[in-house]
Amino acid sequence: MNPVTLLEAFMAPPFLLGAVLGLAASLLAWAHRRTDVWLASLGAAAIAALWVNGRILGLPMPPLALGAVGAGTVLLAAIGVWRVAQEAGPVTVGACLALTALGVWGTVPDTENAIVLLGAASGGTLGALRVTGARGSVAVAAVGVLAAAAFISLTDGLGRSSAPIGSLATFGIFLIAPLGYRLWREVPSWAWVAVHVALVIFCGRVAGQASSAEASAAMAGAALVAAAAALAVFSHWRPDLAVLRQRP
Repeated sequence: MNPVTLLEAFMAPPFLLGAVLGLAASLLAWAHRRTDVWLASLGAAAIAALWVNGRILGLPMPPLALGAVGAGTVLLAAIGVWRVAQEAGPVTVGACLALTALGVWGTVPDTENAIVLLGAASGGTLGALRVTGARGSVAVAAVGVLAAAAFISLTDGLGRSSAPIGSLATFGIFLIAPLGYRLWREVPSWAWVAVHVALVIFCGRVAGQASSAEASAAMAGAALVAAAAALAVFSHWRPDLAVLRQRP
């Protein structure tokens, strides 16, 4: 990803629009200090920014099957957000949501909506610094921002057959977190973020650039399986715990 292109994107009005509304969501979260309030306000900010930007009406709709994949991805990832909040905390969730927004922007051919989402996620991440709690309502609250990301993936990604799948796969650890409830205990926060970064890069820049949707799905699926295995390793082997076990 070209740093100059990224810097230009950060200075563009659509990004600033999303960032301002994302910051407003952060201020609301700082006032209430609840993870579910933060995520709900972040989702509302992202959707409002996309609406104000004025490029969501008249977009070509994806095929029904692809739309169903997107809906399922959102529901699974929403549960994953709740699980990551439980295991690693809201700050990790916020960082990974911002990375996912960056991955969507770097994957879809048409980036005018994706840059708005990136702005909202960047500004809204600050809200994670003061919130607490990981009750079940976190999953419901996360649907808005995830649905915005999925909508952009499925509509602005249609210009390249592999882009929608690769872009959805940048949801990363949120897609595998629900599957390892008993497997991934005491995984450090940095490991969640590191695995997510690897998934965003691979799924966005490799799977999302594949020659076909089928190839993209195969690559993304393999990456998610590898990421799940990596988290299992981090869960069962940590240097600090290994040292403690060796002490008499």
